[in-house]
Amino acid sequence: MNAKALSGGFGRQTSGPGLRLSRREFVAGAGALVVSFALLPRLGAAQAAQEVRARALRVLRATPVVDGHNDLPWRIREDSLHPKDVERYDLHTRTPGMTDLARLRQGHVGGQFWSVYVRSDMPGDTA
Repeated sequence: MNAKALSGGFGRQTSGPGLRLSRREFVAGAGALVVSFALLPRLGAAQAAQEVRARALRVLRATPVVDGHNDLPWRIREDSLHPKDVERYDLHTRTPGMTDLARLRQGHVGGQFWSVYVRSDMPGDTA
């Protein structure tokens, strides 16, 4: 039995017209094609996601978010380093809470307002 028969017809052609692929080259090429076709839908989804994100950013630039629920006052009140000290709670740096100036800008927050939170178990005039 010759090498061509052993390789199932995928042996390297060394003379004559045309090119024959080795089994390894054929499998690698076929694998690359399969992976390429498998990734096409994902690439389309990634492009669609980028387009949606770009549209959302255009809307946010034109219409900033007004946040009506922010626990910043409560976070300052309960801060472990400087409880109830508004001046020492530095919003110019990353805070342990969910609010600081960098994250407000990143979220395109253009305004904030707070309501007073009163625990329901506070008696009479204490509330």
